[in-house]
Amino acid sequence: LKFASSSSKAGTLSEEVTLSEELEGIIRGLAENGAAACYPWDALRILLAAKLEKVLADFWREAPDLKLREGETFGAAVEPLTRSLLEPRREGAPWTTQRLCELLAEPRSGYKSTRKYIYALQRAILITTTEEALAPRPLVLTPRSYFEGAGAEMEGRAEGTAVGAADAEGKVVLDSEQGESTPAGRKRKLPEELANGVVEE
Repeated sequence: LKFASSSSKAGTLSEEVTLSEELEGIIRGLAENGAAACYPWDALRILLAAKLEKVLADFWREAPDLKLREGETFGAAVEPLTRSLLEPRREGAPWTTQRLCELLAEPRSGYKSTRKYIYALQRAILITTTEEALAPRPLVLTPRSYFEGAGAEMEGRAEGTAVGAADAEGKVVLDSEQGESTPAGRKRKLPEELANGVVEE
């Protein structure tokens, strides 16, 4: 994405930017795999904004059906979209980048109206949440003392407060070695000699 250096600063587009077949291939590839993290966002967003302007200009020539305010040009209607993509506060590619690239790579696969197409672009572009922000957080192990304290609290509850459902009353029960039933979710009391060990059943 070396073409991005033609921009004087982040957040602006150079009028001289042209999209080579290689750059078009990047957009097609992202439409297929969504691997936006493989490219620096500061350069990728300039590519997407340039492609967006080009596609919308073609759409407008063929289907000028977007209602504009009096004295407004079509370029003024496109500008909020490119400005949103180039907004410096964006920390990375939005999680909708793959959908955006699908729209840019095959713009007429599902749209013939400029109005409907630009609305579809808006839905993909106005999302600012990144994939990293949506990634699952790593599992944090809880100290054993927490579970021991929680087990002591559960032992004080009334019988029949088990979680789950298996019998006629909607309770899940486990058979202990003595043949008694213990509601699931409750900690069974261990013999003193096994209190700090592992029970083998």
